[in-house]
Amino acid sequence: MKKISLILIVVLSSSCSDYELFPESHIPEELSPIVDEFIAQARAHGRSKEVKNLRQRLDLSYEEGMTKRKMLGYCDPHGRQIVITLDKEYSEFTVKYHYERMYTLIFHELGHGFLHRKHVTGRSIMNPEYAQNEDWRSMLPELFE
Repeated sequence: MKKISLILIVVLSSSCSDYELFPESHIPEELSPIVDEFIAQARAHGRSKEVKNLRQRLDLSYEEGMTKRKMLGYCDPHGRQIVITLDKEYSEFTVKYHYERMYTLIFHELGHGFLHRKHVTGRSIMNPEYAQNEDWRSMLPELFE
């Protein structure tokens, strides 16, 4: 009986795919290049482990009225699933007219969700005051330290 139970556990665990583990994953098409860039930068800075299965673990969506609560984005980790919500109006405008600013906002939220970074002061993607900064590339070394 023990042998059958062990075989059953091994078969069941090996048949589960990441998709089955994270069925709610969603990344809007217009933001997919930013998520891909985050993964590439994390790997380039030696943080591959933290972004393993990122695409399967991420639920990235929009919500109306977040700016009324003085928020452009919010990261809420649900165990292995990371939910990031972005203000709909700000994001639609920014994607259309200031796409580079979306990198800073999404990298900031992904920094919370996948790198477990907290808010900081000073020049950093993790400083909420830099959420609209287009100079995100110069702040990458600090983000991935």
